[in-house]
Amino acid sequence: DEKLSFTEVNAASEVVFGYAPQELTSMRVANLLKDEDLGKALAQFENAKKRAVEPFEVRIKRADRAVVDTLWSVSWSRSSKSFFCVAHDNTSRK
Repeated sequence: DEKLSFTEVNAASEVVFGYAPQELTSMRVANLLKDEDLGKALAQFENAKKRAVEPFEVRIKRADRAVVDTLWSVSWSRSSKSFFCVAHDNTSRK
């Protein structure tokens, strides 16, 4: 949503984040991000409200405490006041 809380996730999110979908829906995106990447990610989300943004890379902390490089595509829906995101594990490509 606009507060960067997960409201809906698909089953594939468990592969990337390591959390069951029902666990993610009680979390905020910021809780998963490495502290060093938080500012960058928040800026990208804010920019997405105004215009299309290019995919961006940030590191997340999985449920098992592993740090994973991820590639995010984000778009904003004004009508539903929500972000729609796709996050890919980018670790093997890095």
